[in-house]
Amino acid sequence: MPVDTKRVRGPEESQSPLLFVTGDAAPSAVPGKAGSLGRSQSRGRADGRSVAEPRPVFARAGLVSQADGSVYAECGLSKLLCAVYGPRESDRKEERRLSGATLG
Repeated sequence: MPVDTKRVRGPEESQSPLLFVTGDAAPSAVPGKAGSLGRSQSRGRADGRSVAEPRPVFARAGLVSQADGSVYAECGLSKLLCAVYGPRESDRKEERRLSGATLG
């Protein structure tokens, strides 16, 4: 099977952001359950968080070594891998500007 050399696969294993919370600060959130809008503030959220408690987030920079910059982030069941390659020279000479660069 051919390998796509331009695509960088994410890590084989993901880590729960709750692993990095220690002591009494451990949230009662159940990862993976989406909250619903319209709940009263006294009842809290469907995933067990209080109204003032943010969602747990995990992020790591520099995951893609071939890129100029990259980040891997998780929030609940959502996983994001973002990589930046560049800056690169413009193919068209009329698009070149000395005051700034264009993303392409």
